[in-house]
Order: sequence, then structure tokens, then C-alpha cells
Amino acid sequence: MQTATSNTASIRNASIGCGCCKAARRRDRAFSLVEMVMVLTIISLAAAIAVPRFAKAINRRNADSAARRLVQDIALARQHARVTSSDISVDFRTAPAYEMANVPDPNDPNESYSVNLSGAPYNVSQWDVDFAGTRELSFDMYSRPSRRGTIIIRVGEEFRTISINRQSGIASFEVGALEDAVASNGFEVEAVSK
Repeated sequence: MQTATSNTASIRNASIGCGCCKAARRRDRAFSLVEMVMVLTIISLAAAIAVPRFAKAINRRNADSAARRLVQDIALARQHARVTSSDISVDFRTAPAYEMANVPDPNDPNESYSVNLSGAPYNVSQWDVDFAGTRELSFDMYSRPSRRGTIIIRVGEEFRTISINRQSGIASFEVGALEDAVASNGFEVEAVSK
């Protein structure tokens, strides 16, 4: 019995160890300053790579959303002209906004339907509207457009071109490159560089 007790006591003393072993064990559990700096450097490099890509993805999504909204609202104007058997015009203003005078706003039926694309969630910074020299598109009671034309919108460095077919009045959009938009409509691009 004596030997079993002495063995247990010696095992207990070995597990407790001397004071220098405890300090060494405590040091092993903590991060050194060098390790912390390396981890922070890796995180900051990953963020530096991800943030610009994230901003481009947001601009791409906003440009697609604005282009889809324009296409859907032009289709709404066509449909409203056909249903009401009256002429409907879409007035594209100087700022990225437009109004359909004879179409009631879904949120306030006493007001005309109008959309401002310069604010959230679209954030259109610039646009160019050309319907044979005017900024207005009209549909007759047979949903035929008064003229064909294009709308080019810009969100950040992303461009979308919305085209109106003269025969059908159907609007469609395509992703445009900066060079194409500049060549066709003379956008001001002093702040944009690749």
C-alpha cells in the first residue's frame, strides 16, 4: 500500500511541476505579437482585394436593376396605352428620372407615375436619352411607339443600353462597355479610367 500511495503522490507532483514549467505552459497557450501581426496582415490583404470587387458587383447589380425597371415601365406604358385606347407618353427628364403623365402612381392614384433612378436602390449617376432628338417616348392606342430610340444609363463604371424597337415598341437592354457608350452617345468620362 505504501508504494501505491507514493506512486500517486509522485505522479501528482510531476503533473503539477515546478514553477518554470507552469510559465512555459502558459506562454504556449497565448499568441505572440508576431503571430497577431501576421494574421492582421493577411486579413487586411484579403479585404483590400475583396472591397473593390464588392463595389463593382454592387454597381453591376444596380445597373441591371435600373435597366430592368426601365424596360418594365416602358412595357407598362405600352400596355396602358393599349388597355385605355389612349396615347401614353413617357417623359425622360434631364436628371435620371421619368414620368408617365396619364398613368396613375400605384402608391398614390391621384398622382402621375414617376420614378427617380438617381437615388437608392439604383444610384444612376448619368444617363443619355435619345428618341430621334427628343427626350419623350409616346405609345399610341395600338401600343406602337412614336419613334425608336435608346437610353444609356451609368452606375459607377457600369453601362446599360436600353433600346426601343420602332415596329413593336418592345424595350430590351444589353450590357454596354464604356468605349461603346462613349462612341455612340458622347458621355463625359473624365472621371472614369481603366
